[in-house]
Amino acid sequence: LYHRGWTLTRLGRFEDAEASFTKGLEWQPDYAWAMLGRACARAAQGNLSGALEDQQAGTKGLEPVPGIKSTPRQQRQLDRSRAVVVALSEAVKSASKLPHLESCRYFLDDLEPRRSRSAELAAPSRAE
Repeated sequence: LYHRGWTLTRLGRFEDAEASFTKGLEWQPDYAWAMLGRACARAAQGNLSGALEDQQAGTKGLEPVPGIKSTPRQQRQLDRSRAVVVALSEAVKSASKLPHLESCRYFLDDLEPRRSRSAELAAPSRAE
């Protein structure tokens, strides 16, 4: 269900994505990335208070386990998630009902790492 939610998010089908993340969270209610995905879907639809709740819960789930050192990527993700909490908090305080796409930009940027073409693959052909 989460992969479906992420795919629907990429397609801009935020209502369907929210439903998919919600269904997945019934089975795994503490999955931080699903909460962040649903926060994105909710924020994109203008449900900023719901997005803020999910973003806060997801951020808490990204916090390091005591005694285990975070990787630089994990720390970057946590810092970015905290920044989205601040931005959503400000938007909620202003009583905005507008979509808040910064939540999604943050979320989507880390879904897939950038990949380079394998040297083992033939060079792409040019259609002329």
